[in-house]
Amino acid sequence: MRKIPVQKEGFNRYALLAGPFWYISRGMTVTGLLMLFISLMTAGIGIIPVWLYCGRNANRHFYKYLKRKNVYIRN
Repeated sequence: MRKIPVQKEGFNRYALLAGPFWYISRGMTVTGLLMLFISLMTAGIGIIPVWLYCGRNANRHFYKYLKRKNVYIRN
């Protein structure tokens, strides 16, 4: 069984830089595509808030995603 180190909370600078693409690369495709869709449908105005949201909440979303997949999480 693979052990994955994950932070439950905090700011994720890689998710801030990559935005929805970080979610897609981690396997959370639906969430990433939804955020990308919101960014594009607001004619680019929503890019900054969406990228900030990704940076702030990515760790929590990834932790919950791994818990649903029953992956052993190492804190």
